[in-house]
Amino acid sequence: MPEVERSPAKAKHTTGIKPLPDKGSSVATARTQTKPLQSKIVTKPVKPGPVNKRIKLSWTWPTKGKVVQTFSKSDQNRKGIRIQGHMGQPVRAAEAGKVVYAGGGLVGYGNLVIIKHDQEFLSAYGYNRKLLVKEGDKLAKGDIVAHMGSPNRGGQPMLHFEVRKQGKPINPLPLLPRK
Repeated sequence: MPEVERSPAKAKHTTGIKPLPDKGSSVATARTQTKPLQSKIVTKPVKPGPVNKRIKLSWTWPTKGKVVQTFSKSDQNRKGIRIQGHMGQPVRAAEAGKVVYAGGGLVGYGNLVIIKHDQEFLSAYGYNRKLLVKEGDKLAKGDIVAHMGSPNRGGQPMLHFEVRKQGKPINPLPLLPRK
């Protein structure tokens, strides 16, 4: 029978071992064994889980009353808004979050509550007569955090309300629903 030549693309390797050079050859090479590449692609279904999703915040007014001072980018004394009310009036969380500060240690704010809502937003509630939360408390939107006080003794009761985005004060009025 005549011998049939096969093209290298169609030839089958059965042993996977390279032949040794002739004994008379001056070049010695090491014997190597090669295996055909096997690639297995295993896919697993993706389970929905805690992905760092950005949820849309839906702000609400922290208290009832007339806005007596608005935000100003250029005036350092107007980093938020001031809402006039009456002494002891409830002050509520404008959005759900975690209390990261509750105390009277920041000059110019009186008794202050700061709530962290997500990685970007904080809200601050100043001039309170009495704080009802402590650091670490988790709050739902609308939870009462304090009772309104005044910026100075005998002054008109009001709430100082700030929203900060990535640490910088922003105008809270566009975030709040229309009255």
